[in-house]
Amino acid sequence: MCANESTLSFLRGLLLLCLIARAMAASANGPDAELKLSADIGPRPVTAALAAFGRQTGLQLIYVSTIAESQQSKGSRAGVTAREALTQLLDGTGLTFEFLNARTVRIFPRPVLAPPTVARLPASQQAPQHTTLALEPVIVTATRRAEAVNNVPVDMAVWTADAMRASGIKGMSELASLTPAMQFQTIGDLGGSGVSYLSMRGVAGRNASTTGLYLDDTPIPPAAGDTVLSSFPFTFDLDRVEILRGPQLQLFGEGNEGGAVRFIFNQPSLSTFTGLASAELAMTNGSSMTYEAGGALGGPVIHDLLGFRISAWARTEGGYVDRVDPFTDAVVESNANRSQSTSLRGAMTLAPSDAVQITPSLTYTSYKVHDTSYFFTNLSDVSSARLRNGSLLRQPSDQTFYLGALKLAADLSVAHFSAVSSYFDRKIDLLLDGTNAFDWNNPLGPGYPLDYADAAATQWTIQQRMFMQELRLTSPDHGTALTWDAGAFYSTHNVRWAEHWTAANGLPGIAPAPADLKQVAAGTQTRLAAFAEVSLAITKQLTVSGGLHSERTHYAATNELPAIPPATGAGSGLMPRLRVSYQTDEDELFYLNVSKGYGSSGSAPGEITCNETAGVFGTDTLWSYEVGTKSIALDGRLQLDTGVFHMVWHNGPGYADLCTLPGSPGAAASNGFDLAAQMLPSAHIKLSANLAYTDARYTETLTQNGVATVRRGDAVGASNDFAAIAPWNITASIDYLVLVGRDVNCNLRVEDIFRSRNPGPFAVQNPDSAYYIPDWRADPSTNLINLRASLRWERYEATLFVNNALNALPTLHTVNVIGQATPLLFATTFRPRTLGLAASWHF
Repeated sequence: MCANESTLSFLRGLLLLCLIARAMAASANGPDAELKLSADIGPRPVTAALAAFGRQTGLQLIYVSTIAESQQSKGSRAGVTAREALTQLLDGTGLTFEFLNARTVRIFPRPVLAPPTVARLPASQQAPQHTTLALEPVIVTATRRAEAVNNVPVDMAVWTADAMRASGIKGMSELASLTPAMQFQTIGDLGGSGVSYLSMRGVAGRNASTTGLYLDDTPIPPAAGDTVLSSFPFTFDLDRVEILRGPQLQLFGEGNEGGAVRFIFNQPSLSTFTGLASAELAMTNGSSMTYEAGGALGGPVIHDLLGFRISAWARTEGGYVDRVDPFTDAVVESNANRSQSTSLRGAMTLAPSDAVQITPSLTYTSYKVHDTSYFFTNLSDVSSARLRNGSLLRQPSDQTFYLGALKLAADLSVAHFSAVSSYFDRKIDLLLDGTNAFDWNNPLGPGYPLDYADAAATQWTIQQRMFMQELRLTSPDHGTALTWDAGAFYSTHNVRWAEHWTAANGLPGIAPAPADLKQVAAGTQTRLAAFAEVSLAITKQLTVSGGLHSERTHYAATNELPAIPPATGAGSGLMPRLRVSYQTDEDELFYLNVSKGYGSSGSAPGEITCNETAGVFGTDTLWSYEVGTKSIALDGRLQLDTGVFHMVWHNGPGYADLCTLPGSPGAAASNGFDLAAQMLPSAHIKLSANLAYTDARYTETLTQNGVATVRRGDAVGASNDFAAIAPWNITASIDYLVLVGRDVNCNLRVEDIFRSRNPGPFAVQNPDSAYYIPDWRADPSTNLINLRASLRWERYEATLFVNNALNALPTLHTVNVIGQATPLLFATTFRPRTLGLAASWHF
């Protein structure tokens, strides 16, 4: 034991000497000797001044935002070194700084070396803390470099942990609802709402996934075609979510033609212990209780050498749709659409030297839905929140995934090297009420089965396994005119679809009664890609970058049904990107992006009742043209981001759906813009508004047997599963800070979410089209209002909230139950008015 302690003491001493030597070297030849301000930074709030400093120097600033909320900087003049500039910017604020390494600076309150000799002022006369609102600088890694979001020439929305907590965001559904130009929808006719679609900028109805999903640096693959299931990371203990609009091939690879969403967890710290505990209790009108609890803890095991981060979170959400007997209207199960969510994560970081970090992590997520959230329109009274599901069978879904990852990051003399290896394992079990033996003369109405013996069920079990490896070299960030990024990517993805279909009365012409059909389909996909990008600062204001992404995909699909041959194929693509950015000054950025998006070839399961082979589809490409601006004005009290885009894609060829449809529709184009604004009219009022407009339409007419199935000008995105895309998306919020006492404040927040109706026309409304769906209807325009009041003191926060305060219950995603000429429809709606209390403790 003594020997071990002596060894440990020696290692600590050696590490301390290394740190001291490094600090001395940094003092003599550190960044302050190389970096100088290129322009004056005028007087403004400290947070805005530090953001401007970071943009000019490229240094990463680390500090707790609350220490600078009420501080004002006197500014700094051009030409001074980085160290001199920070000294001037923090003069009189009570804050100081230290360089942790050549590129990272910590800002912290200046320590008090001795007790004050004057008498302490009464509490009523002391300067309060946390008494003002602020527009905080946000550091992102969207370009695989740590940069202030206002300095990144990419159209993006960033949800920090504080912003997600302020809006009560728990997962993908709330993120998409609050982020204009995004659409997320679960599919009600497939097992307990366990399957979903995600789209961005109107790029929908595709063969493969069009919006990339990433947990840290690992892609989360779709299950079949553009179906993404519903097992997304939850937001507990996330550092931020980065939502990037438009193709991001050079950054993240294929499958993000419309954009990419990155869930970024809090990482282990080597120097500071931090933690979080939270709980919530809520009640929905006509529902059972909702409750959740979570905890996270992280910090050094050996200071500056080994750190950890662990978190655990669970949520049980009450249902609000009753399942009833369609023949007697008797309630079979109240609040049947309840759900349970669980998230566990652990990570460790080992830093054997200042230049090397090794981080293994393991994430587990589970999402269980007891029954579907869709209701039958003829059995329900939506205006009274009397929502009833008349399915004969309960339709549960159970989804879990594991993600193990290992990341190595090293600062080499000539480049920054990173290597990411990960293994993803997901399983989903879901049941579909597939009743299809009907009596059309039934007095209960067309489409109702005679009795429960006529029910049919489809049980799906989907298993996915993916291994990926990415290697990347990035030029060292020394403020040089030329920067570059290059790497390679490899992945192998295996998916297995097992289907079991039973029907007591069988299916005429397909399966005699009693029917019992089984099939197992499997698909494999192997991807190999190489990419590179070079950026050149032609002047201090003008930067031009060019990138190239090359990818090769091989896929195969098999089906165990007899006499169905396997299908194989390959696809490849060469995708360029050009970006021009012009920084007129530290507060104004203009940029132009031209890029080619890419969706790789793959496979999907066939339809069991048609003896259909597992479907395969080829590559898909898209061209995107985008211009945007990012501005800071009014001494840092106004932030304005704009983007205008034009996208064209050929969307095909696709695979047949349910043995009848001709595959994915053809070429299309999407045009639109988005605008995000944040403003501080005063220190106690914060205004936020986000506006997006998207117009996505097919650009050619397709025919089948001489009949137009899709007409030029038809709107994109409508199907039996996927609702039409809302052209106008607007979210707005007002925060008002009320001072309650010293170090105690109350933040009052009103949030409004508006989605417009899409007027079409749609192919699904054309009786002559193969895509025709009787009684299909577009969603109406919707408006959702949320209210929150948060009381904050020291490290505690308590929030009283009312979601859907006006109890808006529009009929959404209306679907024909059996897909034939029948008025039997089901739909979904917003969760009814929900009142709750949340509490958290940060330590």
